[in-house]
Amino acid sequence: MLLNRKSVELLAPAGTWDALVAGVEAGADACYLGGKHFNMRMHEGDFNFDDEMLKKAIAYTHEHGVKLYITLNNLISDEEIPALREYLAYLNEIRPDAILVQDFAVLELIHEMGIKIPVHTSVMMNTHNEHAIEKLKEYGITRVVVGREMTLSELSLFRERTGIEVEYFMHGDMCISESGQCIHSGVVFGQ
Repeated sequence: MLLNRKSVELLAPAGTWDALVAGVEAGADACYLGGKHFNMRMHEGDFNFDDEMLKKAIAYTHEHGVKLYITLNNLISDEEIPALREYLAYLNEIRPDAILVQDFAVLELIHEMGIKIPVHTSVMMNTHNEHAIEKLKEYGITRVVVGREMTLSELSLFRERTGIEVEYFMHGDMCISESGQCIHSGVVFGQ
């Protein structure tokens, strides 16, 4: 059997404190959110948590037995690397349950800095085959987030052949293109 309650984690988005509380109270197993740096929802003005709120969000979710994942899923420019190092050091200090990434530079810095927080790919990494999954495992990835284009049969094979955790988007922002290659959202929201 591909899915059962013991193997399925209900993961809820939480761009605001109210959304985080709602996700926890509704029974989510985990929530994900972004900080004020390096995530793909920076265009959402009232979304995202400052550093102090990230720390409070981790404490709140853990008090309720819920995991918290932090998105660090933006593409990183060379000029942003020093700030990214500082942010990764802060995340290492506050210890979220996982970091979701898109850019290989983030993976490299996590490895270089000796950060031991589990790392999941973002759907924007566009992981669609076993060869990519095996390479990502070499970088320490523990879970891949695949797009809605994948079939349940493909997901089952990924899990069976690679042993990696597979996360699948059931609903959410729908992009015109492949998941994670959002052109339309950028046009609509001025990005």
